[in-house]
Amino acid sequence: MQFPVPRGVFVMTNEVNFCDGYNDAVSNRSEFPLGQGFISLNSEHPSWSADVLISIEQNPTNFSVFNQSLTGVELPFAVPIFKASGEGLACIAIDIGNLGIPGVGDGSNVTIQVQFNGGDGNLFQCADLTLSSSFTIPSDVNCTHLVSNTTVSNSSSTATSTSSTSTSSNGALSLLAGNSGFFGLIVAGILSFL
Repeated sequence: MQFPVPRGVFVMTNEVNFCDGYNDAVSNRSEFPLGQGFISLNSEHPSWSADVLISIEQNPTNFSVFNQSLTGVELPFAVPIFKASGEGLACIAIDIGNLGIPGVGDGSNVTIQVQFNGGDGNLFQCADLTLSSSFTIPSDVNCTHLVSNTTVSNSSSTATSTSSTSTSSNGALSLLAGNSGFFGLIVAGILSFL
């Protein structure tokens, strides 16, 4: 994960572990848009699948709190499972404000977990975030291939200007919408077969 900043640097030997082996939330959470944001990642695989989970716990330390909070709040996928093709930088559109999670809004602390599978196993990375309705993604964080549930966009600017959608001229990334009815380790198992 390139953006937002993950809990720690990527460690290949820990990629199969919860949050890439970084079990505790960071004290300095990254500010992130409440709506119309994106996650930037670098894929070195010609085809891959991913999804994004969300937790509302202050220090999520296991997969289960990305399904249901400790207070019983059922948590949806932040981004349902999907398949894509193409190597290089890709951005996953995410709109946390529209997930309908009770109590989540401007100023909320959340953690997202990206589950990625390039065909050689699952990778898990987390980012601890503070949501802001006024936060704008920095101009040096570019999104050239925006992947969403239905489109692939070609844009050279940040999330604030990615609302206009066009099909990528190079066809490098293609997306198939997936099913959001699975969670956690079940999803990890499914991803390993894709």
